[in-house]
Formats: sequence, structure tokens, C-alpha cells
Amino acid sequence: MVIVEDAGFIAFVEFITVHLGGVSLTIPKREKLRQDIIALAEEYRRRVRKCIASGCLYYSITCDIWTARTAKSYISLTNHYVDEEFTPKNWTLEVRLFPGIHDGTTISAMITRILEEWSLPKRFCVKLLRDSGANVVAASKKLNIEHMACIAHSLHLVVAGALIKKSKTASGNVIPEWAEDVAAESSTNVAEREEEATLSKEDRAEIEGLQELAIDEVGEFLDSTIAGLHRNEMDSLRTIVQNFRTLAVYFRKSSKGNNRLGAIQIQHFNIKPENVLSPIVDCPTRWNSCWKMLDQLIALEAPLMKFFAHLKQPEGRKEFKDMEKKLRRPKPEEWFSIKCLQKLLGPFATASDTLGGQTYLTTPLILPVLSGIRKHLERVDLFDVLAAEAGDEEFVFDTTFMMNECRKAMLTLFDKRFRALEESELK
Repeated sequence: MVIVEDAGFIAFVEFITVHLGGVSLTIPKREKLRQDIIALAEEYRRRVRKCIASGCLYYSITCDIWTARTAKSYISLTNHYVDEEFTPKNWTLEVRLFPGIHDGTTISAMITRILEEWSLPKRFCVKLLRDSGANVVAASKKLNIEHMACIAHSLHLVVAGALIKKSKTASGNVIPEWAEDVAAESSTNVAEREEEATLSKEDRAEIEGLQELAIDEVGEFLDSTIAGLHRNEMDSLRTIVQNFRTLAVYFRKSSKGNNRLGAIQIQHFNIKPENVLSPIVDCPTRWNSCWKMLDQLIALEAPLMKFFAHLKQPEGRKEFKDMEKKLRRPKPEEWFSIKCLQKLLGPFATASDTLGGQTYLTTPLILPVLSGIRKHLERVDLFDVLAAEAGDEEFVFDTTFMMNECRKAMLTLFDKRFRALEESELK
């Protein structure tokens, strides 16, 4: 709300109202704005209560608990039901501070309290969707409510073993050689991800803390699941993915580099300006974001190769001083690796999108989706077509072997995560 007192914002509002529109507008003060938001929130709560009272009998709930970078913990509870018109409804009832120890007793007590505050009888709750933490499992048992793990989150843990970046502690948080050159382009520190561009420094730090927690969770899952040999193969693949991630970050942060890449697409590949692509950067807490990042980079392979060729030309060396030495060019075997990875993870991306649907029931889709993924991971010929297209290059055999080892590792991860689920919670 501090924006209403920002000099630039005030000048902008005055320009579009007084100078362009010919009207006078008084910007409300922060306290008035705060009061209006509280009043609107109370009115919204009243309407949600009315909807639940009139249309909700049997329902399910989703519970999530997390700790922010500030060490404050929060709990959220979302209500799901089908109304009298058979229309799926869901409301996030609470996002509440949750201090203290988070054991089964305190979690179950908090969930019970929220349900009572919203006049939702616990006996009509048919399912609780949770994460896989032992404390939330214990809470579900204390509540005496049928419960299951979030399938999409479990799928994310499986694929993140190959995709997600290493934690800052493990990777040493190495600063790319091109960082100073990019910083000199602008006085503004560009966010790695477009959606974070408007956030404050504090908010970005908060998000970074949550991302590190997600990375640590994946690391723990890998350590407890797959053998050392397969872990080595997965780590090698993660290093390759990290190289491409660093490349995507460069184009995100460097307007000069991104503009040149766009110009190459227009001049050499007859791409219309409105259809020009830019590399995107993934987020560890968002399902499928890394797959989408790699998919975009594969689509840009030819323009990217033209860009690196440009860096070797006199005009390119003048435009991007020493960038030829600082920006790492992907090797052919690395391009082949991420194309195989795209093939390997395609069904996971489709499954996550399907199971994340909001307008249809997803539970009946779980078993068919898991069965399809298992059959996909069991295919020993999964990369044969890509290998044939790559030709007789020396790297093809070794890279195909590495990718098959990663496929086996992911099948192990998949079994670990879903075998018991298929045999118990879904039957």
C-alpha cells in the first residue's frame, strides 16, 4: 500500500486523470485504503460463508504448511465440494500464522479449529489432501479423516531429481563470468524470472527461501531413494540442465543479448516480431517450469547457435566484448541430452497439468495417469529414434547410456513414491 504515497505513482495518476482525462481524483491515504481492504475482505468472507452454507454438504480439504525466510510458519486450508448444480467449487478459507511445534496434535487441532470457525462438520469431510510429511500424516490420523498425498507434488519430486538446480550450499553459488557485463547494461537489477520483476527485494528474498526449501526436499528424497551409481548419472544430467539454466538467465538479465537473439530470429529465420521467442527461467517451486524452460531452449537451438556464431564475428566481438569467452556454448552432446530429457519427461508434464485441473474431478484419472507413466519409464527403446536422428557422432552411445541410466533411476524414484500409493490409498 506504500505505492499510494510514491511520488512517481502520484504523478502518473495526475497525468492520466487531470491532464489526459480532465477529471480530478484524490488518491486515498494508506489508512483509508487499509480500512477499505479489511471491509472488502469481511464482505467476501460473508459471501463465501453463504455459498458454503447453501451448497456444501460433503467436502474435501487441502492443507499446506510452510516456513517463510523470516522463520514465521503458516498454514492454509482450502475447501472443495460440488454444489447442487454439480459445479466444482473451492475456497481458500484461511492462510494463517502457525507458530510453535508442528506435530500431529497441533496440526489436527488447528485444522479442527478452522473447520469449526467455518461451520464445516468434520464428519462430512471425505478426504484430506496433504503432503508426505510424517507430521501431517499423523494429524490426518488424529482427525480420523481419510487422507492421501498430493499426486502432482509427488510427481514433481520424481522429475526434479533430474531437473532442479542444486542448492546454494552444494553448488557454491558460483557467479557467472558474464554477471558484471550484464550489470553494466542497466542500473536496475533485473529479476531472473519475469513474474518476480515487480516484487520488492524483501519479497524476492522470501521466495528464494521457499525455493531453497524445495531444493533441499528434492535432495533428501534422492539421497534416501537411489543408489550411488544412478545418483552419479542424475547429478551429471542436473549439471547439464544447470548449464542451460545459466544460459537462460543470461538472456533474461541481458536486454542487449535478448534483443540480438530476437533480431537473429527475424533476420535469419523469417520469424515475425510478434512471434519472437525468449528463453525463460524455471522456478523450483513450480511444477513443469524447468521442463518448459528446456522446451523453449530446444525451440531456440538454431537461433542460439547463430547467436554464438555472431559472438565470433568482428561485429559481434565489438557488440559483446569478451562475451565469447564468458558465455558457455552448449556442446552437441548437451543438446542431445536435453532432447532425450524432454522425451523422458513429456508424460510427467502432461500428467501434472491434467491432475491440476480445477473444473473437473481428477481422482478418477490418477491410476490411468500413473499406469501410463510407468509404461513410459519401462521402455528400453525410448531414445532410439533420437539416437538415430543424431547419427554416428561419438557422443551418441555414451549419452544414450547415461540417459537410460537416468530413466532407470527415475523408475526407481517413481516406484518408491507411488507403489504403496497405488496399492493402498487409491484402492
